[in-house]
Amino acid sequence: MLKKHKFTIKIRFIMGQKVRRQLGAIFTIIILTLTVAGYSQTKNDAIAAYNDGAQLIKTDIQGAINAFNKCLEICNTLGEEGEETKTMAEVQLPGLFYQRAMDSYKQKKYDEAIARFEETVNVAGEYNNEQIRDKAEKIIPQLYYIKANTLMKQKEFQAAIENYI
Repeated sequence: MLKKHKFTIKIRFIMGQKVRRQLGAIFTIIILTLTVAGYSQTKNDAIAAYNDGAQLIKTDIQGAINAFNKCLEICNTLGEEGEETKTMAEVQLPGLFYQRAMDSYKQKKYDEAIARFEETVNVAGEYNNEQIRDKAEKIIPQLYYIKANTLMKQKEFQAAIENYI
């Protein structure tokens, strides 16, 4: 009876090792699958953020800027996999910043427009859009001139002089 008991323990031990190996392999496969699924969802998130920005371009410039910036954040975490989407988002941003600055100018919010055109210069420089950067740089002095003229009409001479300079 003692010999049968040792044999049974040995079989259970061997069976236990096989089950543990199989469970380990299954666990590894599950982890890899979840990692890959999470990775492609992140890429899908970047594409979704880009598409959100593209839809907002005509109706909500600030919303579009926010969506493209979110897209860039996601793409930066993806690395090489997100480069194409990242490049597409980077192309959009300088023009959106320019349009937002122009909207402030059209509303005669000169201080806001000046600040936004200066921001446009920085963004266009960051994303290598010389055309937008040059346009924004040329508008800034004109805005100071317009602002100074407006202040002159309001008889705020000291403030006008500061803007002419």
